[in-house]
Amino acid sequence: MTNAPLGAMMRKKHEMNVVFGKRLRFFRERAVVSQEDLAAKLGYGKTGMISQVENGLVGMEKDKVLLAAEILEIPPFALYVVNDLEEEKLLSFLDYYKVLTKKDQSIHYEAIKSLIKSDLNNL
Repeated sequence: MTNAPLGAMMRKKHEMNVVFGKRLRFFRERAVVSQEDLAAKLGYGKTGMISQVENGLVGMEKDKVLLAAEILEIPPFALYVVNDLEEEKLLSFLDYYKVLTKKDQSIHYEAIKSLIKSDLNNL
């Protein structure tokens, strides 16, 4: 009997941890939050834990993911976006998301129109 499915699952989990870690580092640095500050705000006793997460060595519990996203002022899903998406495109996508989640929906039409126009000009 082979453990190939288990090995594949472990590789996939590691790949997800690596992607998550890269995104966490990107958004943490963008928010100008140190590893030490983030670790303290997340309740980690050791600041090295953030380094381990950012390097894909370990994952992060769901409640900590949600809190980290709140601290970094991003939606949690931004930390799981596929690895091959360039940061610039990810930030553009998050701009769309922010517009669509605003409570004042009267601004959606004009905001979306200007975002689309801006993206079309960049093609």
